[in-house]
Amino acid sequence: MLLAVSASAVAFAGEKTVTRAEVPQPVLRAVEAQYPGANLTGFSREDEGGKTSWEVALQAGQRKLELELDSAGAILETEETLTAADLPEAVKKAVAASRHAKARVARVEKITRAGKPDVEWELQLEDAAGRHEVVFSALGTLLREEKRQD
Repeated sequence: MLLAVSASAVAFAGEKTVTRAEVPQPVLRAVEAQYPGANLTGFSREDEGGKTSWEVALQAGQRKLELELDSAGAILETEETLTAADLPEAVKKAVAASRHAKARVARVEKITRAGKPDVEWELQLEDAAGRHEVVFSALGTLLREEKRQD
């Protein structure tokens, strides 16, 4: 698999980019407590289903992460940008055996959700048919797939 990791933007559809000053203090304190000394690089707010969540992009040493938190500062989800070399063997084998075996790996994210023991691996793959986002369990089970329009 070839690897090219791109920096991911914080704000996606349904999210609004905000300034640090607009982020609630409990959110900032929680991020700074979990990742002391990290460089906070971006912020967004999402209102969905009557609930507000906050996303903070950061760099902690060589690690690039995006955290989703509630307004009280509880971490709901962590996305860590990694490389194809960091994928579990089961995921590497699943991709190699899939119709995307010849696709270029453009992005790899390890996704951890609060209260859920299972880690998910999200890959953005590019091939002649276009851009695809696939999500695997750590055991190599395909969980979701969609063709990207961006």
